[in-house]
Amino acid sequence: MRLKTKLTALLSAILLLFSMTACSTNDTALTTQTTQQNISTGGGNQAGTFSPTLTPISDEYYKAVEGSTPSEKITYTHGDHTKEAIVYLPPDYSESEKYNVLYIIGGVSADETAFFGEAGSEATLKNILDNMIKNGDIEPMIAVNPAFYPNDDIRLGDMSLTAMLEDFEEELRDIIIPTVESKYSTYAEEVTPQGIEASRAHRAFSGFSMGGAVAWYTLTQSLDYFYYFAPMAAGSFEDYDNDYEYAVGSALREELNRLGYKNNEFFISCAEGTEDVTYEKMELLMERFREEYPDLFIFTDSDKSQGNITYKIKDGAKHEYANAYEYLYNSLSAFWGKR
Repeated sequence: MRLKTKLTALLSAILLLFSMTACSTNDTALTTQTTQQNISTGGGNQAGTFSPTLTPISDEYYKAVEGSTPSEKITYTHGDHTKEAIVYLPPDYSESEKYNVLYIIGGVSADETAFFGEAGSEATLKNILDNMIKNGDIEPMIAVNPAFYPNDDIRLGDMSLTAMLEDFEEELRDIIIPTVESKYSTYAEEVTPQGIEASRAHRAFSGFSMGGAVAWYTLTQSLDYFYYFAPMAAGSFEDYDNDYEYAVGSALREELNRLGYKNNEFFISCAEGTEDVTYEKMELLMERFREEYPDLFIFTDSDKSQGNITYKIKDGAKHEYANAYEYLYNSLSAFWGKR
């Protein structure tokens, strides 16, 4: 597993700040001035337009869908830790079909039940996804909510945050993805590193609050396994390290060059609320991306072929899961919306 010590330490500082807080655009032409070998111009991102503003979720989408497939629990082992994840399955799930997969992490106090509750239970996000799929808003998909922490007894302060981030990324790549995609029908033709990389266009990583910080880390560590990223309410924290905004960009550039990928071979959907405790820091992060890395982060309001990152803001929104549902609703529409 590749370790980027500086970025890991910086993101550890982010997670530390989350432990102290409650967890309850303009179009730019796809151009570049860089001389980096593997950064290129051109609209190579998967085709598709999406709403230029955050679209509210219809009240009907919060209601349970008749014939919904119950969520399931999977168990896996990483080292000496036995862990669980809750898996959302779409209505009419069938082994004869192939499905996109979202991996998602909650906030600082969250575990594997953050987004879908216990296996088999009704949950807000489950109802939203069921309705999106039923109404043809997005392609049918699977969603997986693993736990970030190594086990139920270890939380922030009990273990090095650097070690936690590295441990989770190793677990995600080597244990969680192979376990999930061996059991369920996805676009991975074979559950090997080569098969997972070949199907990355059908895989997304998202997180809210602390989970959003993990999403930024995953962007710089596992770009070969994921095409889409949705960090929600997870900006940088300059109070802890003035270089964080630059570290994400530099680590991403290193990853692109290592893999031979171009700047049109990934897509990021960020969202934030103006009353969120992370708002100012997310704004700072976006500003740094625009100013210091215009070749890597090419902003677009509504067209994936014109850029690789979109940033949406909800006026008055606080640091709450209710807003995270809306952010994710919009991101998934951009990722896998039916057009």
